Amino acid sequence: MWLLSTDRAELRFFVSPDRVPGGYAILSHVWGENEQSFQDVQGFRTRGAQSGENPRDLVSSKIRECCLLAERHGYRWVWNDTCCIDKTSSAEVSEAINSMYLYYTLAEVCYAYLQDVPSNAAIERPVRVPDKPMILGSKAKLAELVQDITRIPPAVLRKEMELEDFSIARRMSWAAARETTQVEDEAYCLLGIFGINLPTLYGEGRQAFRRLQEEMMRQSIDPSLFAWGLRADYDGLSRALLDGESTDTVHHNHNVREVYLLAASPSDFENSADILFTPPRASGGEGKLVSEVAQEEKPDRPSMQDVGIPSFSVTPYGVHARVPVFEGLGYIVAPLFCSTSDKQTIRLLLSPCTDASDPKRPLDHCAGMFSTEATFTPEWRDVFITHRPPNTTNAALRIPINNTLSTPFRFPKLEIQRILTNRLRFVSLTPTTGPWNGTPPIAFTFKHFRKENWDSQVHTGRTYASIPAIPRVTSPNTLVRLTTFGNGPS
Repeated sequence: MWLLSTDRAELRFFVSPDRVPGGYAILSHVWGENEQSFQDVQGFRTRGAQSGENPRDLVSSKIRECCLLAERHGYRWVWNDTCCIDKTSSAEVSEAINSMYLYYTLAEVCYAYLQDVPSNAAIERPVRVPDKPMILGSKAKLAELVQDITRIPPAVLRKEMELEDFSIARRMSWAAARETTQVEDEAYCLLGIFGINLPTLYGEGRQAFRRLQEEMMRQSIDPSLFAWGLRADYDGLSRALLDGESTDTVHHNHNVREVYLLAASPSDFENSADILFTPPRASGGEGKLVSEVAQEEKPDRPSMQDVGIPSFSVTPYGVHARVPVFEGLGYIVAPLFCSTSDKQTIRLLLSPCTDASDPKRPLDHCAGMFSTEATFTPEWRDVFITHRPPNTTNAALRIPINNTLSTPFRFPKLEIQRILTNRLRFVSLTPTTGPWNGTPPIAFTFKHFRKENWDSQVHTGRTYASIPAIPRVTSPNTLVRLTTFGNGPS
């Protein structure tokens, strides 16, 4: 790792963070628009060698003040992610990202620079802090305030409890509101708190977060990884399944992320702050919580002591899960061995995927997640669950029109994308009739999959003739039809 000397702001390489004489300080901050890089700091060193200036006087005020603060506290070295990583080297970037949690863990002190917090007013007022930093307090002293913002328990901040004492879902919820400049960093910033190492591939987008979850499946037995999204109290549904009563069909389609087992981003865990991992105890039953909150024993609860915890593994076909299930009315109910803080058991509701390509291996979608006190007599079974959307690289909407500028009519790509991002799925394209003497009109039919109001306008041709606004949608699965007319005779 590269470290800055606090007396001159010059970079020096150390083989390992635990081999820095006297230890080092570290800076935590939000990046600004004009942060100085590794190359900038090296350039100041060269300039100082020629002019006799101290490079510390040439760096930005943020770097300089951090060096001065660490020096006053007796540290010779400090680490800052803006200038202590050579970002021209992809290998060094990947190593730093995978080691960053270790860097912070082994630092003697961490300075959190809050640029928008005032030094002379209440902490909540968002005003710019002066160039000269003022100490507002320690992490231990402000632990309750930090919890209000991040939902990280004070016991973790004060190192009274280990991260592993909390379920995967709960740890994910701490990052649900975090915003990153690069979408991939939503995943990479979580590597440390889950003890995961991943190659960094900037440009892969949200695939980074899916890769993180797949690696967590390989290394953890905690199925709360799948306890994300909105959760309902489905005790009525539970009783209906047990009694064999009829229930409403659970609709799903491939364009809705909730039908897949893996989350799309940490924000999907916003409502998972109360999820607790409840593995079976050696004495039987759904057992003791990792956070030491025990679930009450129930005499009619089936024992899991002979079969252990569900297992999940990624295959090209879907996630292969070995789980205890209850089946009824075409649905599969699978307990996740998780519960809420009020001791409600979390279960997945699975429904068959009608597009499964292998008739010998039924494939299921996630039809919902619910909490309940109802009990089931499960049967252990191997099931396959769709875990992520299909590859859409070549799945662009295909419309049989000429793409040249001399076409009778055309849809700009941005207009098509705007339609598709509003929960509309293309259904059909059919010739139609209308009061028009030019190119025969064509009707585009879309299906809407969410109950919401939606208005749009589609432009056609170089003259951008307007299509009337789509009528307001009042229920799911509403068919919406657009009719296009050419801008001149054929």
